[in-house]
Amino acid sequence: MKWTASLLFILAIIPGFTKDLINNAMVDTANLMPERVITFGVHHSQSQFVNEFNSNGRKNSIAALMNKNYSYNDLIKEELDPNRKVLTAGALKAYGIDNLEDTAGEHFGNIELQSEVNSLFLGYGASSKLSFFAILPIVKLKVNFSNQFQRSSQFDEIIKKLKNEGNFSQVNEIEDKLSNPIRYQLEDYGYEPLYPRETQALGDLRLLSRFNYNKDDNIVNTLGLFAVLPTGKQNDINQFMDLYIGDGQWDIGLETLNSFQITPSFNYFFSASYTYQARKRGALRIPLESEKLISPDIDYNTRQKFGDIIRIQNQVNYQFNPEWNTSFGYIFQYKEQDKINGKTFEPIRYQYLENGTREKIHALYIGVGFNSIDMFLKQKFMIPMNLSLTYSQSIGGENALYNNEIALSLLSFYR
Repeated sequence: MKWTASLLFILAIIPGFTKDLINNAMVDTANLMPERVITFGVHHSQSQFVNEFNSNGRKNSIAALMNKNYSYNDLIKEELDPNRKVLTAGALKAYGIDNLEDTAGEHFGNIELQSEVNSLFLGYGASSKLSFFAILPIVKLKVNFSNQFQRSSQFDEIIKKLKNEGNFSQVNEIEDKLSNPIRYQLEDYGYEPLYPRETQALGDLRLLSRFNYNKDDNIVNTLGLFAVLPTGKQNDINQFMDLYIGDGQWDIGLETLNSFQITPSFNYFFSASYTYQARKRGALRIPLESEKLISPDIDYNTRQKFGDIIRIQNQVNYQFNPEWNTSFGYIFQYKEQDKINGKTFEPIRYQYLENGTREKIHALYIGVGFNSIDMFLKQKFMIPMNLSLTYSQSIGGENALYNNEIALSLLSFYR
């Protein structure tokens, strides 16, 4: 009986990275700019992602999602041609595999992800109580993806038998597929089998307006309205990793920013925001199973809504002198579960895409800042500017990436 050698692999879950790769954990304030003052500058940040928080809040390696023992049945059940399925199963039994649920081997994967974001910043003080801002991120993603399969001793015996019988073409085909097992599954499903190692594109443009409705010597209260425009590069459905730079829909939000002067040197800052993410229609691959998100089936009119976001920030500032200050803060962010539906396939298959999309993240950050405005007014410094260095670290979460980030922000002012 000829063995057609149609062994294929499935990936248990392709990591669906959060679309919020741009961590905006940065020193913030309730104060606005003076009237007719323009500020411009850049916010540069670098992040590395190697772990994630799962649905139970435990920290796991991103690559652990791809590490799995595979049975012989797993190796053949994804074959699209039913005749090849039957032939392969029969050939395995002919070579002594009585139980197709026996372990054929173990698959190992490795993912390394880094992001670099340069956000261009522009602001204008329309009056002493109203300021406008625009932030445009330019995002660079670096991805290193690799995988391998370690055969079981039983599988090695099958390879030896094939070689002894002179079936070298079948051996070469099997070993070639095992050397890069995911590629063949992706090619069958119409994906691009290689993820680009480096991608650079515009992110979503963020527009803000802030209105100061109360200000005295000790308390400053500000309200903000913001909108996020879909200017960023959207994810390609033919790329097997969901790495969002832009999500393709509008966001609108409301925020409150409050500053309390405890002592001449100590200041407490609190902010809270709510972001509504609008609905959109577009092409999505619809999973065949709950634990395997890669799929050959595409619904080109899928209705999708990312979950709304609540964000809370607490920050303590200490002013050493008019120029130097330091800040320590905590951020909590919660995103509701995504809602996805369509009419092309069974409703349960759309629900598979909703699983694990509710997100929580807790992060701490510390920063140091230098402000030259006071020195500029005294003609002791050539330009008025604000320079800050911030380090942030995730400390807990759910269905979110574990992130550490270092950011450098430089703003200049002009009247």
